[in-house]
Amino acid sequence: SELLAAGHIVPAHVYRPPEPLEGLASEPVDAWRRLAGAGQGFAYFARVEQARAFASEIGCAVLSGTTPDDERDAIIAGFRSGDVRCIANVQILTEGFDAPAAEVCMVARGCDHAGAWLQMVGRVLRPSPGKDHAIVIDLSGASHRHGLPHEDREYSLDGRAIRAKVEPLRVCPACGRTQPSALDHCEGCGLVFPVAQLKRPRIWDVPLELAREIAVTAEDRRAV
Repeated sequence: SELLAAGHIVPAHVYRPPEPLEGLASEPVDAWRRLAGAGQGFAYFARVEQARAFASEIGCAVLSGTTPDDERDAIIAGFRSGDVRCIANVQILTEGFDAPAAEVCMVARGCDHAGAWLQMVGRVLRPSPGKDHAIVIDLSGASHRHGLPHEDREYSLDGRAIRAKVEPLRVCPACGRTQPSALDHCEGCGLVFPVAQLKRPRIWDVPLELAREIAVTAEDRRAV
């Protein structure tokens, strides 16, 4: 919250499934085309063949651990100049890469560790002229476990993992945007959320009986 207030990072609009998944909520190509808009950014995959399949459909560059250095340098230079719109990558560009103009991050892989999650989404939180928010497409629902990118977090030196101070959230059924559950409408598409009806408990219609008290004698206590 302090970094947001000081303008050191921008908030993120997060699109995710209603709960964590052992897989992906949708095809990455469909999700990128529907949610990324004209933004420039990154798509993170677990396997090289997945990144290449996505790149062939979108028409973007691919980076992996086997990409030759000269090709990697050319791709990054093209990204910085704006000629490359998207980089599909596998275990690359998760940390130590600064490109403030990037505004879209799609995580098309599982993510068990909060640190890895924060490194990936952190690539698009840096401020840049004309950029008022980032877009995070969370296809596996990792943000349910690790919190939204711009949430406050608790760090410790006692060996415990990074923990998000998570507030209750809800996903808009119309556009998929994630936002505080206290809102009565979607800040993305304007949908007014219906008021949830209280669910009545199941009634079994069985008689009630008095629970019998068990008398404990002095002899019983001595035996214990």
